[in-house]
Formats: sequence, structure tokens, C-alpha cells
Amino acid sequence: MQDFRAAVGASILHPITTRELGFQEALTKLVLHDTRLGDPRLSRNVNNWLGIPEARQRLLQWLSRTDINFFFEHVLPDGTDPHGRKAFWLRYVSRVLMSRPLLNRDDEVRLRITMQSQQEQMGHRGHVRGRGSSAFLLDFGPIVVVEFSHVGNACYLYEKPNSEKIIPDFWSPEPFTIYGLKNRILAAETIGHGGRWQTNLGHLLARYGIRPG
Repeated sequence: MQDFRAAVGASILHPITTRELGFQEALTKLVLHDTRLGDPRLSRNVNNWLGIPEARQRLLQWLSRTDINFFFEHVLPDGTDPHGRKAFWLRYVSRVLMSRPLLNRDDEVRLRITMQSQQEQMGHRGHVRGRGSSAFLLDFGPIVVVEFSHVGNACYLYEKPNSEKIIPDFWSPEPFTIYGLKNRILAAETIGHGGRWQTNLGHLLARYGIRPG
């Protein structure tokens, strides 16, 4: 087991993974399906990654990048991202500890049909009740960010411990509610996506020591 973990860790950190997307995807698929390691974002697999923390962090970056691309390319209505949110969050992917798309029923049915080849990498996704907007969680440690798929919804930022009141279980199998995720009283800040929102949000994240990596 120790040799296996060391070999996987060395493969994840090998320079070829930054150049060969196909190798990166194949390695990710292998890891997620192998019960000796598994998805490092899930609590049941935490102990499997002991001893190779750098490899775990690199894999988390790959998985968060996949989540960001998935949400802003496929979950947003008509696949449009008019405010450039995907590009903004990809700049911070190295700082994300956990990420999770939360799909409403309509989006879940639509994506189950159109993205069958990627279902295996989306086992960690959650659900939101109803037919409104889908949501996206980004945990940076000191704060948790909540984005929504429908235009017109602000980005919500929750400091700990308030984030734990809004999201007591990040990996809950039970559906979330949009109403519950949009709590202006407990939110540290809400940022709309108009004007200089990227500059304003960047300054706000920097206040918590979160900068593009």
C-alpha cells in the first residue's frame, strides 16, 4: 500500500501532468475509481491520502478546475457566462480546499442525458430543491463562497463559523435550498456581478489571504 501511494503521488506530481491533459485525466479517473485512494474530497477517503499531501493538493486543484469548468460551461443557462465568472475563479483554483456543484432537478436531468461520459467524475455533486437556480460551493478555508447559475443572483461569502450554520455538512446527501444558501444576515458580503465586481471581489478575497495562485 505504501509503495502504491508513493507511485501515485509521484505520478500526480510529475512534470508531464502539467503538459499532457490526457495523462492528467486518465490518472484522475484511475484514482477516483481505486478504493485504495478514492476522491480526496470525501471524508471516508481522508486517511487514504495520508503521507502524500502534496499529491493530494495537486489532485484537488485538478478536481476543482473540473468543477469550475463544469458549472460555468454546462450548468449556466444556455452555456453562457456573460460576466466571465469561470475565468475569475480559475485564477483561484490553487486555493480551493473543496468545491461542489449543487444541481436543481431540471439541470440534473438535462446533464445526466447530455454528459453521460463525465458522470463518473461527478459523484460528489449535491442537489438543491425545486426548479430555481443551481448553486456552486467553493470552500477556501476562512470563507465559503456560494455562486448561483442564474444571472441576477449575487455571490455570497460566509465567514466561519457562520458558513457552518449555512452549510453544516458540505457533503450532505440531502438537498439544499436556494433560500437557505442566500442568507444576507449571516453573509460577510454579497457581491453582484456588475461593474467592477472582479476587482471588488478580488480585494475582498485578499482580505482573507486568498490571492490568485
